[in-house]
Amino acid sequence: MSLSARLRHRAWPLGVSAVFVVVGMAFSFLFLPLWRGASAWYTPPDLWATFRAAQFVEWGGLGAIYSAGSHLVTLPGLPILLAPLGSIADHYHLTESFPLPTEHPTAWLVLGPISLACVTPLVTAADAIAEGLVCSVASRRLLSLAVAAAAFPCLALFGHPEDALALALGLYSLLSARDGRITASAWWMGASLAVQPLTILVVPLIAGVVGLRRSVGWLTRAAVLPGLLVAIVLSADWHAAVAQLLHQPNFPHAPANHSTPWLALAPRISKDAVAAGPGRLIAIALASGLVVLGVRYRGRLDVLLIGAASAFAARAAFEAVVVPYYATPALICALILATRSGSARLLWISLVVLATTVVSFFHYGPWSYWTLLVGGLALALLWAAVPSAASDLIRDPLRNLRRLRHPASGLGRLGTEQAV
Repeated sequence: MSLSARLRHRAWPLGVSAVFVVVGMAFSFLFLPLWRGASAWYTPPDLWATFRAAQFVEWGGLGAIYSAGSHLVTLPGLPILLAPLGSIADHYHLTESFPLPTEHPTAWLVLGPISLACVTPLVTAADAIAEGLVCSVASRRLLSLAVAAAAFPCLALFGHPEDALALALGLYSLLSARDGRITASAWWMGASLAVQPLTILVVPLIAGVVGLRRSVGWLTRAAVLPGLLVAIVLSADWHAAVAQLLHQPNFPHAPANHSTPWLALAPRISKDAVAAGPGRLIAIALASGLVVLGVRYRGRLDVLLIGAASAFAARAAFEAVVVPYYATPALICALILATRSGSARLLWISLVVLATTVVSFFHYGPWSYWTLLVGGLALALLWAAVPSAASDLIRDPLRNLRRLRHPASGLGRLGTEQAV
């Protein structure tokens, strides 16, 4: 299929992504003036730290990005991709909002649309998997809107395009492995890990799909890009790189962060920071068991997606300190799963995803917050994974309520449908 044909085939997801960028930029310009009466733009503070890391790459300091105060805790794939924007900002003397906040950072006019556009591969990946699940066109169009809405906090509020980009690349890797395109799957996964190692959670699952005989070659190719980046940063600044990548410090008292009961077991790095890395090893250990699922159901895209969603949910469930967008990958997988059962189920799951996302922004006690978050994730995943034949009462409660009130007409219709 030619490039123009591919673009036409994904015209709806691409259109949704374009609208997402417009809405995201409008939100940035209008939120603070309308909500708080402040003549300033809302720009995600975390994104500016990533942009500073990109500037260090552009200045020739790739090896020093972990000691440059950018608080980067992932591999430098995204800063490398954003490095040309750093060159543009330097050339045109654009202002930024780092290290001190700026009311109208002109670099945002370039950085903002590019960051928000990272929703595009995520929406198109979701549409491709929904197509692989043989979902209807109407359901797939609704899915594009739901995925874009679910990704809004991650991109527009917190400024973490690397999470959306890594999830998209990981989904393409899963789809390619299911289709037997092993080499393509490996390179997709390698690119995903280079941007955000979050998708290491689905590596055992995909390795199971690939099979023992071919998994060595798959793992070798997938390790090329992230391995190269790790070698560069470790050789240049071993101490800072190890501290950031291994311990992955998180801050329980930051305004947007939420403590969970796992905080009591998290190693304390400093007065204000704990190590998130050791706790994430629990999720990785649990995800390793998914290799069995990949081996047994390598041809079942829906079952593989359930495994991926479970792996991403485990990450959020075992975090010592949670930021609301940590639940986004699992919730998006639940939305894709729900699409196979039609638009009605997808709408119901979208409400659960919305409720879980909204609840995750409020502060409660550690146990209350963890229970609500994990409960929302479990409800979304279980509901999305239930076969449609067993959930008629959920998908169409009004129709079934009428059948209960008028059993004769309901039985008559049922008999006619069976006869047909």
